Amino acid sequence: MNNITEILNHLVKFTGTMNYYQCDQYPYLYWTDGVQFYCSQLNNMIILEHINYYSKYIGEGNLEFLKTVEPNIDTEQLYLLKGVQFWYVTLINSSPHLCCRADTDYPPLFQIPISLTYNVAQKFYCQRHSTKKWVLMLNSEY
Repeated sequence: MNNITEILNHLVKFTGTMNYYQCDQYPYLYWTDGVQFYCSQLNNMIILEHINYYSKYIGEGNLEFLKTVEPNIDTEQLYLLKGVQFWYVTLINSSPHLCCRADTDYPPLFQIPISLTYNVAQKFYCQRHSTKKWVLMLNSEY
């Protein structure tokens, strides 16, 4: 794909997946065709790194670590994250951030500043696969 418009038009076509991806770099995460397309076409693989990192601690229920990252963490929301996480890329004060919440009714639990090659807003759904693995998909793939 050559331009952002083509990529955005193609992204909306992902409604399921045929393949699941994984690599040694992100041992706690599988991801779908749509996520692979988004990250590779936009050169935004850093998103996988952050979601893999946080999902490890969320899955373990490692409250102490998470409180060092976010001192005012909502423990009720953290408990809800153990089964499903809603991640999204958005602009906060003109800067790209990766945010996470337990459900759409909650405020973001994490707001992680990130450096992206292309800042394209996107929502992700991350569901627990096993005790140590998560599946990340585009919102449209769920």
